[in-house]
Amino acid sequence: MTKAILVRKSDHAVVGRVLDTAYPQWLLDPETGRKLSSPATVGWENDIYLLAEIVGFVAPSGKHAVGHFTRTYDADREKVFEKASVEDAPIDRVLVPKRVIIERLHAAGLLEQARAALDAAPLYTRERWNAREAIYADDPVAVALITAIGGNPDELLAVKI
Repeated sequence: MTKAILVRKSDHAVVGRVLDTAYPQWLLDPETGRKLSSPATVGWENDIYLLAEIVGFVAPSGKHAVGHFTRTYDADREKVFEKASVEDAPIDRVLVPKRVIIERLHAAGLLEQARAALDAAPLYTRERWNAREAIYADDPVAVALITAIGGNPDELLAVKI
């Protein structure tokens, strides 16, 4: 599929709607609605407009596009390039099964201290622990509890495959 859009020759303004050139369709003048040409093919032009290929935006690794795309015509390359603002992509949070955490606490000799700390925690914290089969490796309550009993959360909540 090739995406294309009309560009006004006089000022290189990107106008009209995005077209998929795989499907035969009329080009319409965005100002008057008159038919300009059929089929829509990249490279078509008349005295006022030209039909340019759109080069889609690809976010850099670890980033994703936010907001609206802008389209700018590059006369040297005769293409329209999409641009967008980017921000860091959200980090995938990873769940660690409670059975794994319990085994690690036991192996580290911290299971009894963890049980005592959990029993002393607020009801909501205890219920969250009891209701779940897994917790996030970066859960701030779990990290604080493990740290308070002298454990290393980076080891005890590690995601090992």
